[in-house]
Amino acid sequence: MDLPGSEVRNKFDEIQTGIFRAIDFLKDELNVFSLKLLPMENILAVLSSFFSSPQKQPPPVPQEQYQAIKKWFWRACFSKRYARGASKSTDLDLAEVKKLKTGQPHQLESFDISLDTSFFLKNYFRMNSVATRTFILLLAQGKPLNFIQGTNISLKNVLAQGNRKEFHHIFPKSYLQNLEKYKDDEINCLANFALLSRSDNNKIKTNSLVSIV
Repeated sequence: MDLPGSEVRNKFDEIQTGIFRAIDFLKDELNVFSLKLLPMENILAVLSSFFSSPQKQPPPVPQEQYQAIKKWFWRACFSKRYARGASKSTDLDLAEVKKLKTGQPHQLESFDISLDTSFFLKNYFRMNSVATRTFILLLAQGKPLNFIQGTNISLKNVLAQGNRKEFHHIFPKSYLQNLEKYKDDEINCLANFALLSRSDNNKIKTNSLVSIV
């Protein structure tokens, strides 16, 4: 807010380039086809800073920088680094991303994170949660296949919707409830969900091991 208006206006083209390139990176490299699936909004700000350039056609990003920014992305998501705003963490990463861009020593992806199987067992499926959105993007990295045809799931069509209609229980909800030994948070944990096309789900229905949510 302390910047003079003229300085902000002079940066418009550079910022626009950064935003467009950041969106392309999210779509092409991480299958983020909708901002509804971006785990945290601050991620876009840091990426836009990294990809910003005064040139209309910036040179390709060096491979080692690409790997660093992707590692930062996943570590930030799994650690919920920007949950509830986290302006301090955002400021730190913006400073480190500038060092990365200019080839200086940086610690962009060096923050602490603890991740084990409990992440998938203790977090339950809610589309508005950081954990669920991160989990969905992780599933997409594995190039999931349709259960019946064995063909590739069209991730762009599925993920562009950004809703839970294309994500289904692996072990049916009704089946687990009838066993009377699983609680709702266990039935709805991330580990019990998979990507499944609507057509396959309609064929399988509740008489098999996959059912609609």
